[in-house]
Amino acid sequence: MRFVRAIGLLAFVGTLLAEAVMPHVAHSEQIRLARMPDYGRVYTHIGRSAFDKGQYLRALRVLHEAIKRGAPAEAYKLRACSYYELNRYEKALADLNRYIGMQPQDPSAYVLRGEWRIVKGKYRAALEDFQRARQLGPLPLGGLIGRGIAFLALEQYDKAIVDFSKARSLDPNCADALINLGVACLLSRRYLSAGKAFSKALETTTNSAWREKLRLWMSELEKKPKRNIRPVPRGDER
Repeated sequence: MRFVRAIGLLAFVGTLLAEAVMPHVAHSEQIRLARMPDYGRVYTHIGRSAFDKGQYLRALRVLHEAIKRGAPAEAYKLRACSYYELNRYEKALADLNRYIGMQPQDPSAYVLRGEWRIVKGKYRAALEDFQRARQLGPLPLGGLIGRGIAFLALEQYDKAIVDFSKARSLDPNCADALINLGVACLLSRRYLSAGKAFSKALETTTNSAWREKLRLWMSELEKKPKRNIRPVPRGDER
């Protein structure tokens, strides 16, 4: 019996993967598939595949069906990301909140919500998310940069510099970390450190728009003292 069910499940996956080419399944076949115990889990897998390929509308459709059939919590996170990519922020946030309610110990969800809140200018709420993620474990590269941006927006420059410096320790050539580190140093009158960060970022990034901005900022630094007016803060274990 287990062997027969395993074959049936493999056939089911093959049928779903061909859905883009064969959009209509016979009604009796739909009924059979809907009764399978792993329906929600398999549809979540298909939804993840569609999302990874940038097929966000298809991912939404498949994940909606998965959730109706008892999908794992991951389906809500994937559907949230699909909504976000389609600029449907409120629906994205609602699904991500549902996921966090189901998986409150997943730090990546708080990092993700923090990044979305930064885009919306909700810096204090974003900071709370990054701090919650930090309570659950070390912040990854994206989390350090995100928290640093939140600190930067709230004019807490020393804390921002610490986070961007930590991000650099994880990836010395990370353009995002270098550019934001330079901005934080510039705004806090650490001109020497700002120049070094901008110069390194200019070597690293290939984005023409950012290269133009970096050259502009570096030209402005030529008018500033060639030193740090304030000492550069050292990292801590926040």
